[in-house]
Amino acid sequence: MSAAANLSNPLPRPAPGARTLITGLTGQDGYYLAAYLLGGGCRVLGAVLPAERPKAEALARELGPLEIHDLNLEDPQSAEALIAATHPDVVYHLAAQSSVGISWREPVMTAGVNAMGTLYLLEALRRHAPGAAFVMAGSCDCFDHDAAGAGGVTPETPLKATNPYAAAKVMAQQLTQCYRAHWGLRASVAVMFNHTSPRRPEQFVERGIVRQAVRVSLGLAEAVEIGSRETRRDWSWAPELMEAFAALGALEGPVDLVLAAGRTLTVDDWIHESFAQLGLDPARQVRIDPTRLHPGDRPHTHGNIELARERLGWAPQVGLAEMVRRMIEFDRHDLV
Repeated sequence: MSAAANLSNPLPRPAPGARTLITGLTGQDGYYLAAYLLGGGCRVLGAVLPAERPKAEALARELGPLEIHDLNLEDPQSAEALIAATHPDVVYHLAAQSSVGISWREPVMTAGVNAMGTLYLLEALRRHAPGAAFVMAGSCDCFDHDAAGAGGVTPETPLKATNPYAAAKVMAQQLTQCYRAHWGLRASVAVMFNHTSPRRPEQFVERGIVRQAVRVSLGLAEAVEIGSRETRRDWSWAPELMEAFAALGALEGPVDLVLAAGRTLTVDDWIHESFAQLGLDPARQVRIDPTRLHPGDRPHTHGNIELARERLGWAPQVGLAEMVRRMIEFDRHDLV
């Protein structure tokens, strides 16, 4: 069930026929955003690296009439050529190098893609499509979660980047705000917290727990391996988050807000729910592997979604049990 399904007024969405450009089409979020926009009658243009074209074309065969365009976020001419050729009504900027680990190994590339790539798009919009809406996928990693307190992170929470990924995202967020203030672009930032689905890579802890647990239940593995049971995060369901992300591109004016569940779960919550649904025993079939710990990881995250409720009429509906059930159903079919 979607977030909008329980509301008397549906979420705003781009008008049918609107030219909506998605960067990062082939990722988890790009998939659900494209499906949602196509369902609303939008014209969806997906921007991908040339190497990702086969995957993007496969999505087009699955989802419908996607228009695929090349984009290299490390090349300003690539971004300018794309915007000049397509003149989008809305740009949904999801593409990023999103691995913290990779950002430590390749900080220059991460800064080039995440920060400078955002700048190239903003500059191209200023030149060729200044009336377009721009919605940037911001990150909760950019903020000082201790300073946020019990109320959770808001866009006004002090910034605090602790890794190259977050530092690049801080720059991208602030560039978006600068172009809005100085050039009048209709540019918004959606500060997104952890969100999951069957399409989320297994390297992310909650996704790995569910998929490993299904393997154990099928006799394909002996145990689920994790780094810590105590880590606490604000987790939500990716398709719901993308509905709200889409709505930001339909607003008359720009806004920065948090998209999250507004409540936290622990890694242990994911273990117990997955094991309960599969009939497994966490006392026997969970192993702690210290090498899976990431130094510098935040012990908790928590988002404040009051502004999303106020401006969009949005709040997530899918809870832990349903998230786990849907992923188990997918994995059972995928692994046999």
